Amino acid sequence: FLLAAPFATAEEAANLEGPFTMIQFLFGGFFINLGTLPSALQSLQYLSLLRYSMGAAYWKEFGDSTFFCTDEELEALKMGDPSRVVQCPITSGTQIIEGREYESI
Repeated sequence: FLLAAPFATAEEAANLEGPFTMIQFLFGGFFINLGTLPSALQSLQYLSLLRYSMGAAYWKEFGDSTFFCTDEELEALKMGDPSRVVQCPITSGTQIIEGREYESI
């Protein structure tokens, strides 16, 4: 519906729907991490409606979460080296949100 309003015919709107949707996916953080975008393209992420909905979903799902590793998982992180000191790589949902570059939403 967003594309239908400015165009006179449905065909004109349909011709731009594909590129518009692809931009939403590319700059919404669905396929790529927003922090890895080239600096020249960084501002395009703010035009993506998907970015805001994905960010809200990440905050809702992981915002107040706390994670821990079991002894078996820590052993797996040692990768067969018993002298290797390991710690749980992700202990809070905020780490996940920051890793996907949604902390500003």
